[in-house]
Amino acid sequence: MVSSKPNGGFRQKKKGGKRGKIITETLLKKRREDVHEEERALAMRTSTQRSKKADTTQKPTQYKTAAYLATSKVNEIKRKRQLMQQLEVNSRFAIDPTQHVLLVVRIVQTPNMPDIVRTALHLLKLPTIYTATFLPVTENNLNMLRIVEPYIMFGYPSREIVQTLITKLGALRIQHSTAEPPVREPIRSNEQIEELLGKHDIICLDDIVDASLSPQADQYKFISNALWPFRLHAPKEGLGNTSKHFIEGGVYGNHEHYINQIVTRMI
Repeated sequence: MVSSKPNGGFRQKKKGGKRGKIITETLLKKRREDVHEEERALAMRTSTQRSKKADTTQKPTQYKTAAYLATSKVNEIKRKRQLMQQLEVNSRFAIDPTQHVLLVVRIVQTPNMPDIVRTALHLLKLPTIYTATFLPVTENNLNMLRIVEPYIMFGYPSREIVQTLITKLGALRIQHSTAEPPVREPIRSNEQIEELLGKHDIICLDDIVDASLSPQADQYKFISNALWPFRLHAPKEGLGNTSKHFIEGGVYGNHEHYINQIVTRMI
């Protein structure tokens, strides 16, 4: 039996009609999740902005960049290097506590030197190269030696070298009048010593030697003021490299007891 309706009884789709959009449960759930995600992101941005405004000086410490770690390592290496250099300088300048007198010799003559070095050399009575003097071991004198160390060599004099210096190169500072500068007069006799220092119980060369080796003695300051700095001669073989420390194969610095051998070549 054939239907009398057109198209076999099937419903025709209307031309120009709009079909309703179907929203599934899955799509609704995704939309809700997107809304919640946007709300959480907005809340997080708001919280971050508030924390930055509350404390702008606070820096994150839990995460450190590679540059920060590298800088910290370099600074640590520099501090260790400075500490080692300071320890090395202190070890170079170590003085035997049993010694009370140093023999100091100037080994460098240069016009371009700092004013503090020039002043210290003047106070140490070392005006020119190859001049020598005795120096008591005191804190003030050691501080001056640290300042002028690259310009001098020093060590512990023996009694023999002290006696040789005073006998062969010793000279007295004679003040004939207050209006004239002092005059340098070589030591030729004990009478000359007694005339100048007899009132201080110093009457001969042996008294000067004994007082020079004993800074604690009352006569030492009178000997120090009366003696002119010793004028040594340049050694024929030369001194060596004056720009390096003695422990590095150079000349300047503490020679300890080896100073006696060098000064013997310069008398």
